[in-house]
Amino acid sequence: MQTISSAVLGIFFGFLMNKANIVLAPSIRDQMLFKRLTMLKMFLSAVGMSMLSVCLILLVNPKVYQKTFNGFIQKTNRISSKFDTYSCFFLE
Repeated sequence: MQTISSAVLGIFFGFLMNKANIVLAPSIRDQMLFKRLTMLKMFLSAVGMSMLSVCLILLVNPKVYQKTFNGFIQKTNRISSKFDTYSCFFLE
């Protein structure tokens, strides 16, 4: 279910970026020259919506939030421990 919802949200976000003409070369150039801040506005709105959704989940059902948060922390710890195992190869 998580994979499906992530894919749907990714497709929706990509559709919005395409609809806003952010992927066109002149638009990217204008954004890098700070003449057009469309991509910045989209990313900041995505961050704001993410923050709002976390607050709403925390207010509506704190147990779901805590379960999701703990699962994320455990997953992050598993991933970082894998990199710690192989980090000695990158330091040499």
